[in-house]
Amino acid sequence: MRDYSLRRQILLFSVIFALSILFGTWAYANRPKDIHVNLDGEEMEIRTEEDTLRQALIEAGYSNLDQAHSSIDLDAALEDGMEATVETKKTIRFRDGKESETYTSYAGTVGEFLEEVDADYDQDDEIQPARMAKLEDGMKVSLDHIDHRVEEETEEIPFEVESRKSDKLYQGKTKVDQEGKPGQLTITSERVYKNGDLVEETQISKEVTSQPVTKIVLEGTKKAPAAVANSSSAYTLSQFMHKGVINWGGYRYTYYSQSVLPGSGLRIPGRHVNGAGYVCDGDGFIVLAGSAPKGTVYPTPFGGAGKIYDRGTVGNHLDVYIR
Repeated sequence: MRDYSLRRQILLFSVIFALSILFGTWAYANRPKDIHVNLDGEEMEIRTEEDTLRQALIEAGYSNLDQAHSSIDLDAALEDGMEATVETKKTIRFRDGKESETYTSYAGTVGEFLEEVDADYDQDDEIQPARMAKLEDGMKVSLDHIDHRVEEETEEIPFEVESRKSDKLYQGKTKVDQEGKPGQLTITSERVYKNGDLVEETQISKEVTSQPVTKIVLEGTKKAPAAVANSSSAYTLSQFMHKGVINWGGYRYTYYSQSVLPGSGLRIPGRHVNGAGYVCDGDGFIVLAGSAPKGTVYPTPFGGAGKIYDRGTVGNHLDVYIR
């Protein structure tokens, strides 16, 4: 009877001992574990009773773990004091200036992402979100290029026109005594460009860098000589050329073709050939050669007065220039 009782005690003790070992092992496996995780650059301490790192992160609210890069297997058994670095895969919509593109990144911050895609920017440029912001899946990142420039441009200052009376010109005649010239205004401005578009402008200075030159026009006040009105056409050009010499009004007239005018021609303002075939100036005076002072006016029998522009005859002998 004693032997039976002893066996029962030993058996009961064995069962209790086995259960204690089993329960102890289960209790050890399920006790809270403290792990240190660097998730996308963010340091965190996690206390968990989960079995794997993946389960612990999901429990902590991080579910974007597909294709994540981890320093340890996400599905390996957790151990107390374990340290892990995890980088999640994120899809980012990035606008660089006016161009947009979608990227896949494992960067932890916006700044790291910009370095990853070799974005070119400086301290004046605008980045949204900020460089230190945590990069998250589905985030939109924008980079606006800001350019400050000091620029100059010029504007034309129109010239004025001044009329002056001149007794050296016949009535009804005008002459430009001084050509007009526009001035120049230089405007300096500070401009701000955003992605190449002007968004702000501030004028710094406005300076006249050259003054306009006034155009001066002379208006004639001199009365035309009576000879102009009194001259009559006593001879046509064909008659003149047929005779060769015409004595009229106390003067002896011969003719000279304009093809023999000195050099490129005499300096005759408004030089032209009139309808009768005679070389005239801009005032309608027939061009003459004679010994009187240049500008002296003579009556002629060829439909108009003549004016001395050349030399070559003496006294009352006058050469008439024809076509």
